[in-house]
Amino acid sequence: MTTIGSLNEKPLHAALKEWYRRRGDLVEVATDGFVVDLVRAGLLIEIQTGSFAAMRRKLDRLLDAHSCHRPASRCPGRPPGGHQRSEAESAESTRSR
Repeated sequence: MTTIGSLNEKPLHAALKEWYRRRGDLVEVATDGFVVDLVRAGLLIEIQTGSFAAMRRKLDRLLDAHSCHRPASRCPGRPPGGHQRSEAESAESTRSR
């Protein structure tokens, strides 16, 4: 069975969506004029494996009405693992650019 947003879905996106999916999650839910990958008890979960530029309109609209949580390892300015850089690490990173 094909769902609303899965027609152009790449294998990595489909695999990640299935990996994050838990019992009780709603899949491919129409929300604020867009289709959201997963909804878990009111939490919108959107899987993105490429540039966020492709999702600009969707994110603009959804973030106006819903709060955002991103895994720390994906937050700008933080290295993988989510820990804050020390001043020395930040200075070294700036010098090496």
